[in-house]
Amino acid sequence: MSSSARSTPLPNSDGPKFVTVDAQPLINTVNEQHYGSVPPPDRPRRNTKRRRPSISFFGIAMFVFIAGLVVGYGIQTPLDSFFRQHTRAAWAREVKNHDAVQERWEAWIANMEVEKRTWNADRSARQEQDHLDDIERRRTMKAEQDRWDADRRRRQEQDRIDNRARQEQDRLEEEERARKERKAREEHERQRGDIEWQSLERRGCVRYETADYTATLSHVPLGFDPIEECLNKPLMINGRRVLPSLCEDEGYCGKMTGHWEIDFNEPMCTPFFGEVQDKGCIGAHRRYDARLENIQEWDSWKLVCSTMSAAYGDVKLGPGASCSECNGGRCGYWATWMIKDYSCVA
Repeated sequence: MSSSARSTPLPNSDGPKFVTVDAQPLINTVNEQHYGSVPPPDRPRRNTKRRRPSISFFGIAMFVFIAGLVVGYGIQTPLDSFFRQHTRAAWAREVKNHDAVQERWEAWIANMEVEKRTWNADRSARQEQDHLDDIERRRTMKAEQDRWDADRRRRQEQDRIDNRARQEQDRLEEEERARKERKAREEHERQRGDIEWQSLERRGCVRYETADYTATLSHVPLGFDPIEECLNKPLMINGRRVLPSLCEDEGYCGKMTGHWEIDFNEPMCTPFFGEVQDKGCIGAHRRYDARLENIQEWDSWKLVCSTMSAAYGDVKLGPGASCSECNGGRCGYWATWMIKDYSCVA
């Protein structure tokens, strides 16, 4: 094999195989022989000088292109084989890794299925147990509710019985208390009925148309308030039952003395004035005199006279007159009024 021959690998899955290709020069320099080709025909020479052949840009480009194709084709096959083997190895590793991942994924899916079945079984068991627990709880609550209702009804019934018994006891106690109170009140009234006024005495006139009476309260039992009994015990005087206006404790043996001022049906306390006389002015006052008539009780006539009123025309002569037995040498019972009169100083 000549030095100009080269081997070109052929693509094959069993490895590269080579083919021998004879290379011949494509372009000869000047004065070189054309090997392996037909010599060029004789050209007529125009002159004695040989012209140098011209190489165009297109020829150079074609040469470079063809050389590139040849070189590329020469190195394509081993490179393609190398890269194909490298790609196959990488793809085999990728397939192996994918298979491992697929196996792990399937194992995980299987575990998940197992766990899911286990979880579903546990959930079903829990649900079943919860259902049983709920049934037991409801049964227990129903039993408790029934016991509570029974206890409540029993307590209510017992409360009704106790209330009836208590009401009956209260009724009996109230009746007994009312009986005792009634008996005590009757006894009290009986004892109070024994209390009476004694020794009624008319003590004379104390003012016009009013007389003073006294009496003694007797038979006041022990435990009674004499003053209260005195104030609440009426006495018949001049045809009327009258309560005392004053009760006086004598200070011994519960003796109480009642006082009445009777201002009705007392004709002995109703004297009257005779003609009122104008005695003229005395300083800034005018003097009026009147004689007291129809005196029945001589011991208290001055007291009655000082509480009586009279009139002289339009002049009102009220209580407060000075009373005397003699007036300017005139004997009798006289009342004198000194009334301020501005006409006396005119």
